[in-house]
Amino acid sequence: MSPDMVEKENRKLLRDFPELVKELTALHAATRILQGEWKGTKAMLAELVAIVPSAIQYPEATVARIRVGEIEAATPKFESASSILSAEFTTADGQPGSIEIGFTEGDPSEAEGPWSPSGQPAWGGERFSSKERDLIQTLGDMLRKAYDRRQAEMTLRESERRFRQLTENIPEVFWMRSLDTDEILYVSPAYEIVWGRTRQSLYSSRQTFVDSIHPEDRQRVLACPEERRQQGFQLEYRIIRPDGQLRWIWDRGFPIEDETGRVYRVAGFAEDITERKLAEEKLRSREQHFRALIEKSSDAVALFGPDGAIKYASPSTPQVLGFTPEELIRFNAFHLIHPDDKALLERNMSELVKYPEVSITMEARLRHKDGSWRWLEGTLRNLLDEASVGAIVNNYRDITGRKQAEKQLQGTTEDLRALSENILSAREQEGARIAREIHDELGSALTSLKWDLEGIDKILSTASDQCQLSPLRRKIEEMSRLMDTTINVVRRIASELRPSVLDDLGLGEALEWQAQQFQERTGIICISDCSLHDLDLTQEQATAVFRIFQEALTNILRHAHATHVRFVMQKDGEEFLLTITDNGRGITNEEKSGQRSLGLLGMRERAYLIGGTVDISGSKGKGTLVTIRVRSSAQANKERRAHGRNVI
Repeated sequence: MSPDMVEKENRKLLRDFPELVKELTALHAATRILQGEWKGTKAMLAELVAIVPSAIQYPEATVARIRVGEIEAATPKFESASSILSAEFTTADGQPGSIEIGFTEGDPSEAEGPWSPSGQPAWGGERFSSKERDLIQTLGDMLRKAYDRRQAEMTLRESERRFRQLTENIPEVFWMRSLDTDEILYVSPAYEIVWGRTRQSLYSSRQTFVDSIHPEDRQRVLACPEERRQQGFQLEYRIIRPDGQLRWIWDRGFPIEDETGRVYRVAGFAEDITERKLAEEKLRSREQHFRALIEKSSDAVALFGPDGAIKYASPSTPQVLGFTPEELIRFNAFHLIHPDDKALLERNMSELVKYPEVSITMEARLRHKDGSWRWLEGTLRNLLDEASVGAIVNNYRDITGRKQAEKQLQGTTEDLRALSENILSAREQEGARIAREIHDELGSALTSLKWDLEGIDKILSTASDQCQLSPLRRKIEEMSRLMDTTINVVRRIASELRPSVLDDLGLGEALEWQAQQFQERTGIICISDCSLHDLDLTQEQATAVFRIFQEALTNILRHAHATHVRFVMQKDGEEFLLTITDNGRGITNEEKSGQRSLGLLGMRERAYLIGGTVDISGSKGKGTLVTIRVRSSAQANKERRAHGRNVI
């Protein structure tokens, strides 16, 4: 190289040296700012933009602006700058950024920057040198990397904050272990609550965890192969706390891979499931107890859902329905029940679902395995929400024999009532016949005899020797008085057998006549209201009401110790109503039930036979009320036509 060229190169180096120093100084300052304490993006950009002009050839004429997203910082007069040089970049989180420099209007002063020999700024055709372009690009890259690093650190810190907030506030124990060193890297504060040991003790030695495992479970837990641990696992085991408490733990782990896909850590959650285990044990105990009760019960038991699907049948099933339990659970309850009873079961099931607290007892027919229909009595209870059952429970038994006996008893009862009705009718007819015979035959004979005695008395009164006839006349007078008494007795007996007033004048007059006779005989005052005339009762009904009235008066005389009796006849809608009230001592509950009183039973039976009822009520010291209700003959005929049978 010639001496001229060397001289020229030296002059160039001397000229460029100050610019290199300015660039290096600016880069050093930028590094210090970007790697120093983070004071916020706005403050960092303000510090950085202040040093940019000092790195340019003509710093006093240079202005700068730096942007990152919506945040920017600029030197004064940047808006009026010309010849803008820009280096743009994009951050990792997608924020657009740029570093811009420019010159203010006018030329730089002679005191700064290189000048040409002609006395002009030495920027030639380009106002920014390639080194300045590289510098601005370098500063942009440094800013982008620093911003991304800061955002990554912030993201990491936020993740760590959330991680700790999560792990330190959940009841489960979160843990993390290194597979390379077998070291516990982290365990959450819940460890101290569940294990009853400090976290520091676990960090110091993993053996404290091993020692806490129940001796019967320790080998099983430690024997879990490493391959399984790296693929994820679930374990249930017991631990013993320092205070001696035994706790059940559900531990599950999952692998964590590094950037190469190698599993280098295992993390997981350990949950205290002691309460759940106790509940499960209690549930199993209840299930065993429930099953034992079912299997030992003499009744058959079936469990089914709201849709009727049978889920379980007890061992007693074959004795009731002929099916084995395995056969019965293939059926639906609605398919086994008699068609006429299906609607009843549907209503009861709906009621049970709507009101789970109630139990319902029902009788229905179900198909036996042999094809016959069996009457069953079942008690249904809704235990759908009971964890150990989860179904509707039906305790049922075969009552076919009882139903047959009830049917036979009902037939016998109807036969007895028909017989009783015939006996009462025959009694009334026979009483009427005897009354007529007594009245017509015996009454006539006694009357004729009395007339004969009176005739003899007249003859004797005309005889001459009255002294001799006097004893005879006295005897005839005695016989006449006895005859009058006998005639009255005959009339009373005939009336009691069949009062003619009932046939001649009707029920109202007969009741008043009977009350008058009762008052004269007993001294008990009787008050009546028998103004009702349109009774619409058959002769049979009227006779039965009269006999019930007689029995009521007899009971008042025997038991009530009453001084007054009041009876009223009236109509209540389609019914005839007779009420009898006394002011006596009142009827007791035992007397009211009528279990030992043939009189009360007879009153009720007479009323039943004519389609009526007798109700007896009262209280101690407040008298007794007897209410007789009888359907009118028109109503009875209407029901007879409706049912096609004789109601009365």
